[in-house]
Amino acid sequence: MTPADVVVVKGRPDDEELAALIAVLTAIKAKAAQQSAEADRESLWATGPGRPTYRPPGAWTPLRARRVA
Repeated sequence: MTPADVVVVKGRPDDEELAALIAVLTAIKAKAAQQSAEADRESLWATGPGRPTYRPPGAWTPLRARRVA
């Protein structure tokens, strides 16, 4: 983006300009949410169902802190 691409207009936008801006921002937000949901769904199904890891007996008991002398 160059400085020639930026146009600064002082004042307050009228109702039509404000409605157009809100419509554009809402459309951008909706598209981003849709793409995010699709990416999440694809990554979830790509990994497949999880398989539990074997834990030997006693592996689930909490560890006790060792005293260091």
